[in-house]
Amino acid sequence: MADSSELLAVLGRGIQRRGKRWVPTSDIEVYDGRSHSPDPLPGGAEHPDCRIGGGQLNVEAAAALLRAHPMPVVLGYSPPPEYLQKVGGPSESEPMSETLRALVPGVATIPWRGAGEGPANTQVEVHNVMQLALGERFTRVRFLTVLPHLPRVLLLAANEKSRVPYEGIASELVLLEHDRGQSERVLRLLGSPAFGRTAQLELQGIRDRGLQDGTSRA
Repeated sequence: MADSSELLAVLGRGIQRRGKRWVPTSDIEVYDGRSHSPDPLPGGAEHPDCRIGGGQLNVEAAAALLRAHPMPVVLGYSPPPEYLQKVGGPSESEPMSETLRALVPGVATIPWRGAGEGPANTQVEVHNVMQLALGERFTRVRFLTVLPHLPRVLLLAANEKSRVPYEGIASELVLLEHDRGQSERVLRLLGSPAFGRTAQLELQGIRDRGLQDGTSRA
């Protein structure tokens, strides 16, 4: 039976164009400067600009978690970020939700419907999720994202000072627990240069934004 009192919030790590479709990013992504690229760039785990993409991995982890513990879910709950706005792309919510519904038919997704102002980022998304949880009287938010991204998400949630309890869940650990067939994939990702580089950049982002001392400049 679904637990309608808790909300699963999947923070995406991006979408990209595949032909005419928008789909979640693959495990490892080559970045264009400091941002996602709307189109996959050539390269791989050894490329000097590789980082964790992980959109597809997050959706698959959400599917594994929801099969074990059904609950309402939001994915990419914000306006399109700048890299999508520049090319007229959708909110990450749309293709990520579509992908999840294909994996878990009948899942209770809550789509992003707001127009929003300006480019979105993780802080905007965390704020939107916590406001939704408060307004809809959810008793807990469970943030799901890739492991390097999780500390910044939790610090941003703490800055919200919301009355709604929350917790963080790493997608990699969900797949290791609920889908043992994914072990090789997850361990390869955890040991990749992309993982170390992404973790370092996330830590730098925490320092630059003053999140470690409870003040956000993002």
